[in-house]
Amino acid sequence: MPKALSQSDNELRRMIQSCKKPADLLKFGHHGKPKWRKFFLTYSTVTRHWYLEWSSRDKTKDTKLNLQNVTQITLGQKTPKFERLSRRDVTDKSFSIWYEVGEKRDTLDLVAETESMFLQWTTSIRALVKNKVPPHVMELVKRDVSALDMSEPGMKSIGLMSSMVTKPQQQLKGKKKYEAALETTNVVYGFGLNTWGQLSGKNREEKAPLLLHMNTGENPTEIAGGWSHTIMLMSDGGVEAMGHRMGTGLEED
Repeated sequence: MPKALSQSDNELRRMIQSCKKPADLLKFGHHGKPKWRKFFLTYSTVTRHWYLEWSSRDKTKDTKLNLQNVTQITLGQKTPKFERLSRRDVTDKSFSIWYEVGEKRDTLDLVAETESMFLQWTTSIRALVKNKVPPHVMELVKRDVSALDMSEPGMKSIGLMSSMVTKPQQQLKGKKKYEAALETTNVVYGFGLNTWGQLSGKNREEKAPLLLHMNTGENPTEIAGGWSHTIMLMSDGGVEAMGHRMGTGLEED
């Protein structure tokens, strides 16, 4: 029989669940003005790690942080990015996520819209980073975010490398397959081969699920692709595409 959740456990689960949904946070950077970005938490059943992801117009930038790389979380505005464009009026809703990736050390400096969002995000990330989520709660929140698992019901998955490649681990002539998945909430993820930018503009293999489209306005209703491109049919009848030769007018992929 499943263990009943205490009030505090249930509140922590609710907070983490809420952080799965894209939320507006004001992001401070090294240059320019602070910008509003959509942030959300994901759990990968492939790597078994938690990630913080966010939206960006610049497809060449990393927009995913493995929480395994987070070293600390500080409250207030105590970093060079905050000091460059200090906003003392929102200090009580400001926080910084410090992380290290290889030799790179940096911070994500964020401001929440409300005090409740500030508490939700800082509590959730701290609990995940410091392994303070009770095991029975962790199992529930992992299940809550298992939309990245292709075996979950409610997912539509399509192999995009070749119509002859149908099995998730199958290879064709030594080249790896890549996949995309359309969640029932119209959030699209992809992973695998990305040589031609078929999953993003980064031209690199994506070993963990990568956000291709989030639920913002017009949403994809179908996904399809060829050898090196991905196409999404949008709910307004438009089409979004990424990958090799997109926009060149050539008939072949």
